[in-house]
Amino acid sequence: KMTLKNEFKNYLLTPDTISIEASELNGGKTYTYSFNAPERQVSDRELELMGSFALPPGDYTITGFTGQTDVGFAILPVRGRFDPVLKRSFSVGTNDSVYLGHIIARLVQKRSNDEERAGPLIPLLDQATTGMSNGTFKFEVVDDFDKDIEYLKVRYPSASTRTFRKALLTGAAADTSDVRVVTTPVSSTTAQATGGPSVQPVVAPARYESAADNCTVSQILEMKKLGLSDGQIKMGCGGAR
Repeated sequence: KMTLKNEFKNYLLTPDTISIEASELNGGKTYTYSFNAPERQVSDRELELMGSFALPPGDYTITGFTGQTDVGFAILPVRGRFDPVLKRSFSVGTNDSVYLGHIIARLVQKRSNDEERAGPLIPLLDQATTGMSNGTFKFEVVDDFDKDIEYLKVRYPSASTRTFRKALLTGAAADTSDVRVVTTPVSSTTAQATGGPSVQPVVAPARYESAADNCTVSQILEMKKLGLSDGQIKMGCGGAR
C-alpha cells in the first residue's frame, strides 16, 4: 500500500510508475510498473493506492517512483513532476506472496542542500510553484498487515486463496535518507496511470526582451513572484518552447 501526502503545497500527488531493480545475482534487470487508479482520495492533498507486481524469486530494490501533480493556476496552468529515490529492499521466494508494508510518502519543504529534491529543476516555474524543486519526500514504512491483507482479499477475490508472508521493506545498504520502519498492494500495476496530459503555459503576445528567452511577460512576472533570480529565469526561459 502507498499513501502520498502533500504537506508543502496545495496540490494532489499522483504517481505514474514505480521502478524495481534485481540484484546482480538475479541479473540486475530493472522492472518498471505503471500505477492503476488510486483506491481512495482522502483529501485535496492525499491519495491512497494498492498495488502488486509479479517477479521471479530473488532479491530486489525499489529504487524510486515517478508522478505528477494536478494542475494549478487558472490563467497560467502549471503541473509539477516528481521522481524521488526510495531504495527499499525485499526478497521473494518460489511461489511466495509477500506483503511489503504500507509506504507513507510525505512531501515537505526542503530545508538543506543535503536533502534530495522531490523532482527536477526544469521547467523552473512549474517545478518551483508545485514544490517539486524546493520540496523533498520523507518516507515511512508502516506495518498494517492485518488491515491491508483483509482489504486486499475483499477488493481482489483472486487473492483470497493466497497465503501472504509479512516482510516489511528495509533500507538499502547505501541508503542514508530519513526513513523509519514502524512495526505494530499499487492494484495490478500493469495499466496506465491516471492523470491528464501535460498542460502547457498560456502564451501571450508580449515577450521578454531577450533573443535567448521564450517566456511571456506574465510567465516572467510569476517567476519573479516566486523569488527566482534573473539567472534562473533566463535559464528556464531559454529552454522553454
